[in-house]
Amino acid sequence: MKTIIFFCLIAIASARPGEQLNVEDVDVSWVAGSCLVEHWKDELDLKTNMENINACLDCWRKVGDPMTEDGLKKAKACVESQLPWEFQACADEVNSVELDNPEAVGPVLECFKNFRHEAGANYCLEKVEESEDPIDTLTDGSVCMLEFSKNVTMFQQYTRSSGSDRTGKKIKPGKESGEGKLLKQYVMGTLMPKAHCEVANIDDLDRQDACTKCFDDSIKADPVDVMKEIVACSDKYLLPAYQTCHDEFVSSLSGSGINNNSIVKCYIRTVLRYVVSTCNSDTDIEVNPESLLTTLDCGKDFIEDWIRENASDEFADEIIKKLEEDEENEYEEDEDEEDEENN
Repeated sequence: MKTIIFFCLIAIASARPGEQLNVEDVDVSWVAGSCLVEHWKDELDLKTNMENINACLDCWRKVGDPMTEDGLKKAKACVESQLPWEFQACADEVNSVELDNPEAVGPVLECFKNFRHEAGANYCLEKVEESEDPIDTLTDGSVCMLEFSKNVTMFQQYTRSSGSDRTGKKIKPGKESGEGKLLKQYVMGTLMPKAHCEVANIDDLDRQDACTKCFDDSIKADPVDVMKEIVACSDKYLLPAYQTCHDEFVSSLSGSGINNNSIVKCYIRTVLRYVVSTCNSDTDIEVNPESLLTTLDCGKDFIEDWIRENASDEFADEIIKKLEEDEENEYEEDEDEEDEENN
C-alpha cells in the first residue's frame, strides 16, 4: 500500500514555485484526493510527487464536459490511466456510464469514495503500532483515519481555493466566522469537558455531574486562576483515566515545551478509546480494515447520539452538521455544481 503523507499540505505550502500545483480555472478539486492517494509515493522526492499529481489533475482539466461523446471518452481514459487502483475497484461502475445513462455517475463516485476509505483503513493499520489490546490498535487506527479524512479534504479545499476567480485574483480561504468561533468555544469549553467527565467516571453519575460543574466553574474564575482551577478539576475528577494527559498538561504549564496539539490529541484519544471499546464490546475482536471501518461507522452514530443527548438545542444540529461536512462535501459539492450547469 502506497503511503499517504498526512502533512502534505505543509510540503505544498513550503514548496518552491516549480513544485507547486498547477492552478487553472477548471475546478478539479473533487478528484484531487484521488490523485493524491494514487500518485504520492514516499520513496520519491517532493518535486516528482507534485509533478505526478499535476499530471493526474491536468488529465481531468482537459476532459471538458464529461457528458459529451468526446468528454466521456476522455474521462474514462483519465480514470484508467491516472486512477488505476480506483479503476480496478470500480471498473463495472465506470464502464456503465454512457451518454444515455448519466445517472450512472453517482455509483461511480460512491465507489471511488468507498475505495478511498478502504485504502485509508489499510494504510492506517499498517501505520499504527499493533498493540496487545485490539482496542488500542483500533483506537490508533481510528485517530489515523480521522486525520486521513481531514487531510484529504484539506487537500481538496487547497486545490479549489487555489483557483482563480473571473477577475484573475487568487481565491483565499475564508476566515472563521463569529458563529464558527462561538461553536468552537462551546465544543471545547463545555461539551469536551463533559465528555471527559463521563469517560473518567463512567459508573458514577454523581461524580460526572460534579466534574462537569467543576470545569464549568473553572472557566468562570479570575483569568489568573483559570489554569490552576482546571488542573485541580482534572486532578480530582479525571484520574486515573487521563493520567498521561494530565501529566503532560501540568508539565506544559511549567514550560516543559510539550506541544499543545499533543496534549489535545491525548485527551481526544482517551475519549475515542472509550467510543471504540463501546463499539467493540465482544470479547473476540479482530483487527482488520473491515473492523476498523465498522468501528468508525458505529462511532459516528454513537457520537451523534451523545451530542443530541448532551448538547444544547442551540448547537446540537450545527455540531452534527460540522461532523458530517467532510463526508458530505467529498463528492456531493461537485455533483451539485454539475446539476446547476445542466439546469
